[in-house]
Amino acid sequence: MNSFEILDLKTSYRSDNDDIYCDFFEKCLKNSISYDRAVGYFTSDSLCLLLEGIENLIKNNGLMRVVTSPKLSEKDLEIIKKIDDIEVINLKIEKELEKFYSGKEEDITKIFSWLLSKNILQLKIAYQKNHFGIYHEKFGIFRDVKNNKIAFSGSVNETIGGMSRNFESIDVYSSADGKKDLERIENKEKDFEKLWSNETNKIEVIDLSEAIKKNIISKAPTDEEIKVILNKKHKKNLLKGLSKPEWLMVREYQSEAFKSWKNNNFKGILEMATGSGKTLTALNIMREVSKEKRMFFIVVCPQTYLVRQWSEEIKEFGIKSVICNSENKNWKDEINRKLFLLNENQEDAVVAVVTNKTLQNISFLRAIRRIKKEIMIVVDECHNIGSSSFEDFLEKEELKKISMRLGLSATPDRQGDQKGNEIIEKYLGNVVFQFSLEDAIKGGFLTNYKYYPYFVTLTEEEEEEYIELSKKISSMSFSKPSNIKDRKKESTPLEMLLFKRARLLNLTNNKVDKLLEIIDEDSFNNLIYVGAGKSRSEYEDNEQKFIDKTIDIISEKLNFKLMKFTSQESKEEREEVIGKFVKKDINAVVAIKCLDEGINIPSIERAYILGSTGNYREYVQRRGRILRKAEGKDIAEIHDFLIIPRSYENYEPIQDSNFNYEKKLIEGELKRLQEYNSLALNKYRNESELKKIKEFYGI
Repeated sequence: MNSFEILDLKTSYRSDNDDIYCDFFEKCLKNSISYDRAVGYFTSDSLCLLLEGIENLIKNNGLMRVVTSPKLSEKDLEIIKKIDDIEVINLKIEKELEKFYSGKEEDITKIFSWLLSKNILQLKIAYQKNHFGIYHEKFGIFRDVKNNKIAFSGSVNETIGGMSRNFESIDVYSSADGKKDLERIENKEKDFEKLWSNETNKIEVIDLSEAIKKNIISKAPTDEEIKVILNKKHKKNLLKGLSKPEWLMVREYQSEAFKSWKNNNFKGILEMATGSGKTLTALNIMREVSKEKRMFFIVVCPQTYLVRQWSEEIKEFGIKSVICNSENKNWKDEINRKLFLLNENQEDAVVAVVTNKTLQNISFLRAIRRIKKEIMIVVDECHNIGSSSFEDFLEKEELKKISMRLGLSATPDRQGDQKGNEIIEKYLGNVVFQFSLEDAIKGGFLTNYKYYPYFVTLTEEEEEEYIELSKKISSMSFSKPSNIKDRKKESTPLEMLLFKRARLLNLTNNKVDKLLEIIDEDSFNNLIYVGAGKSRSEYEDNEQKFIDKTIDIISEKLNFKLMKFTSQESKEEREEVIGKFVKKDINAVVAIKCLDEGINIPSIERAYILGSTGNYREYVQRRGRILRKAEGKDIAEIHDFLIIPRSYENYEPIQDSNFNYEKKLIEGELKRLQEYNSLALNKYRNESELKKIKEFYGI
């Protein structure tokens, strides 16, 4: 047992900021050898709450003395005027005890009877002699093994409502805090002793009647039985937060991630390669945190399908989360019910999984305001909150009150966006732990891979369009905007040109032709990334979506079975696609971008990248997704289709009017090649080809 010296107590507690029972009473009881309490009222509920803490006194060989009052109605007071007041008071106590023994858990009633039989709990009843008004004062004194004392007074009753539902406050005095506080404590001690000895003016204090006491003691269990009950109660009272699944083996790096985050004052970002287990690492951290205290967890996801995926993972840790988005129409009622139970100590951990949009919903913010327990927020793919739209929102009091903050991303750095990085770091903190793709592959957590780059030239018509667009882009100059709104407005023409040029590179017909040359028509577990948008058809006047055109061509030429996976498919359609992919009912999934963040299909063996934005985050996440471990998957393959304006093999190094535009295009494509090639098993095979291109363009 520790003394009060280890406790970091405040001088006052109030329901708007504190959980008075957990933050004050529970802490003191755990370290006390005696507790004197003067309080009204005596009810069956008040007995239950007293017993929540008294088991600590049992362990400490302590004593609890309580002076309390029966709750007398107007009718009771009328009866008292006619007959003996003691008789009425005893009847009220008997009724509350009857309610207690008939309506409460048997183990609790046995503990109560045993405590009274052993004189560990001593009860006396107070009432006003003239019966005008009630005995209603509320104060208490704790004492530890070193005779340190803590006293308190305030509005809190020893009832469930008083401790958890009502708006209450108390003032606290410690013998360690100087002469004034010591004087107040001594006054409280004198007041209690006078009460206990029935020496207080206007108040009558009596012992429990012998009949009542005898009845209680008759129900007391043996010492051996009480040991079993207390042991069982202790195990039951251990916080049941998130539980470790039987199949989970916490890796050393995942434990290191927790330590680094904890040592950074429970804030920070985990920069972990896609596929290395960010979700499980975060859930393990949540599990560790929930061992110590009752918690409200908020998991924030950028996409709806990630919300569902997180919810399934959380279920493995023994918690049914509340999904808070448009797919769950009842989420507001569900979250309010869960919060009530958490605040009432009826739940040990509540997890809400929300989208970025729902996090900003006024109803969800109101829910956060009502939470009296500690809150932890986990922001998945946290690079997304670096946008300007989040900057002011993260300054809201509801978000600032969250003490524990964890960010997850394979690529938290918003390349070239210093302002966005500052927004993220200001709220979540810095990167506190890194686990790279190389670390994951070397550790055997991701599979090895081979990388096959293919250089695809633009058609003559496409190259002309590319050069023309590049000239227009180069000629445009913009003054630095004064604010974000102006910047967006001024950048629109440029953004449109950049988008048009990027789409041209992604939708070239030659990429599909090259794919048909290399893909094995008898293979399964294939993922094909294509660009978004429409492409010109050589055979039709109408434009067709490139993804649909690609599916049509491959299906026709190879007799391949393919299905789309885009943002347009419903939840049910996506689940059907994944199910058929895993069962090998189809040869390939064709996706645009929505497989970049979060979706987990470990059985992917080969990826064909026909469409890429050139964004560093995109290709890093794609690679990690492809390298997830799966049964029977020894190695993965990445087939990358890179654009070069002309077949350099047919040219001597030249410098013409379009050369610099071509060079910039090549430099962008080679960044991806070099990143993918850096960890590939066959990287040396690709370096000779890379050298030729660099020499031609002088890179």
